[in-house]
Amino acid sequence: MFKSVQVYVHDEDEAEELRSKLSRFDTKEIMIDFIEQDKDIDFVIPYAQTGTAGADSPNIAGGMGQVVAYQEITDDDKRDRNTVLSFQVTEADFNDALEAIQLAGGYVDRGIFE
Repeated sequence: MFKSVQVYVHDEDEAEELRSKLSRFDTKEIMIDFIEQDKDIDFVIPYAQTGTAGADSPNIAGGMGQVVAYQEITDDDKRDRNTVLSFQVTEADFNDALEAIQLAGGYVDRGIFE
């Protein structure tokens, strides 16, 4: 089973760098596109949950049968995220892909965790 993911980055170079990092996972239909700034996108920073939850932990959501987390960001951090890398990833590689996205500085829409 595949999960659709859209990652928002600053420019095409960041998208290409992330695409190369995602090549080690079971992904398909990887493409780069450009969008107008959309106020309806609720950007968050994704995390693969690796530690214990505490008061300062990011929000935790259950998805794809695995626990993942995300951190809310400020409106200032949402600017200039007009390049989107779209792909599909298997359930088995979902958390690892989120970790690669987080390490690359990519944002996702909070809806991915619902």
